[in-house]
Amino acid sequence: MKNSRSKRGLILVLIAAAVVIAVAGIFFPSLAPSKEEKAASLFLKKAFTCTLEDAQTLMELETSEDVLATVGITSDETSELLEYCNTQFAGDMTQTGYESALNQRVFTIVMGIAQNAQADVSAETVELTVRNGKNSGEFNFVVHLSVDESAQDSTEISGSIRTVTDGGQIKVDSISVIRK
Repeated sequence: MKNSRSKRGLILVLIAAAVVIAVAGIFFPSLAPSKEEKAASLFLKKAFTCTLEDAQTLMELETSEDVLATVGITSDETSELLEYCNTQFAGDMTQTGYESALNQRVFTIVMGIAQNAQADVSAETVELTVRNGKNSGEFNFVVHLSVDESAQDSTEISGSIRTVTDGGQIKVDSISVIRK
């Protein structure tokens, strides 16, 4: 009899807890990640795990459909980004060339990867700014990401890129949702 009562009591407690959680979810939807935050999370995962291979793909100067699709550039061989890469890097995407590119032209690499990530997260806009940091070889970046034009919120991702000899380190300092 006691065992039956304790089981019934436990079941009632679990049901009550489930009801409280459900009610909290209804009245506090801001606790759940927004569409923008989910997109930003995916953006970060995609954009800021740049390996040497990613950069080599990005900087590939071929203009075949496969390469363009891979790096998320939809324009033809007159693409401003491809022209810029051609002029600045002359196809040097060895490890040394990659480090040099990170040190001198970090914006191009990050912007290219941002375009790729934008396509993957279906973001309406990705605005990226990169500026020199306090220390030599350091760049600060801010990304504004909006899922669609009508969205009330956009997401801001800010951090720094430290261009060290292992190919660059990207540190995300903050992700915040900006209310319009």
